Amino acid sequence: MRRIALALVAAAGVAFAAVPSSAGTKINVFSGVSPVFAPPFVAFVKGYFKEEGLDVTVRTFQAGVAAAEAFRSGGAQFLVTGDQPMIMMGAGGDAVIVTQFSDNNHMVFMMGPKTVKGPADLKGKKIGLFRKSASEFMLQQYLKSGGLTVKDVEMVHLAPFDQVPALVKGDVFAVSLWKPFDQKIMGLSDKFKILATSGDLGYSFYSGLLASRKYLESAPKGEMDAFMRAIKKGSDFLTNNPKEAFEAVAKFTKLPVKLVEHVSGGQKWDLVSDNAFRTQMRNIEQFLQGLGILKSPVDWNKAADWSYIKKLDPNLVKGM
Repeated sequence: MRRIALALVAAAGVAFAAVPSSAGTKINVFSGVSPVFAPPFVAFVKGYFKEEGLDVTVRTFQAGVAAAEAFRSGGAQFLVTGDQPMIMMGAGGDAVIVTQFSDNNHMVFMMGPKTVKGPADLKGKKIGLFRKSASEFMLQQYLKSGGLTVKDVEMVHLAPFDQVPALVKGDVFAVSLWKPFDQKIMGLSDKFKILATSGDLGYSFYSGLLASRKYLESAPKGEMDAFMRAIKKGSDFLTNNPKEAFEAVAKFTKLPVKLVEHVSGGQKWDLVSDNAFRTQMRNIEQFLQGLGILKSPVDWNKAADWSYIKKLDPNLVKGM
């Protein structure tokens, strides 16, 4: 389990190179290795990029931060990442959010003693979390559901691996974490339970695709459309053939199929930009502003461009 979890959060990167197809731009896609980022993985394994005449390399990094830094350095045209990095990088101006493709309402969770009945039982307690991430947003939402705020608890900043022993040994009362660390905790002790998943609180963990603004301004005609068609094929395959798709993701990431199913089972893979998604992104935007990470409101007209998914299918953009 430690080897598996390391594959999801450690700092080193693992690359998977695509075989060149036709002539044209050599396209690089950087991504974290988590199964929630699956559509480009499936598009690569199933050969959808090649079908579109594209020469694509998908490189996974075992830490999303490492993937983002490599993307910022100009090493790739595309970055696959979660909701908060999507917002921060879109707000920066050099990258554009072009789609979401991963709506997971059980990825992030609160875990604590089986005796806990609700948020009120956490008041005054030490809570392990990874600050300024989905972990902190989840804690905030859980406490809010019980009329509390983060000021009512003692937040203890811990890396995910450190949260596990801290909870088991009693150094913290509860933790705010993400899968697959729930399996690790349950394997070490039978004293704990899931207090809430993100979906219980109306929070879905969205992942999606950022494109370099420089690339969008200079890409050969039709290339971006072809790339997005391949991504949609990957998303559609995940929706329509989950068992085979998860096997493809496991092959690509070198993670066990059961872990892929545990993390991503029941997840939505459509590319829809609707009011639910955009509202969630604005809620996280406000959260990031409250932390001082974002200094001003996001100009969403510049940070996101839904025209590419609208070309695929006008029904993918709703409420606008």
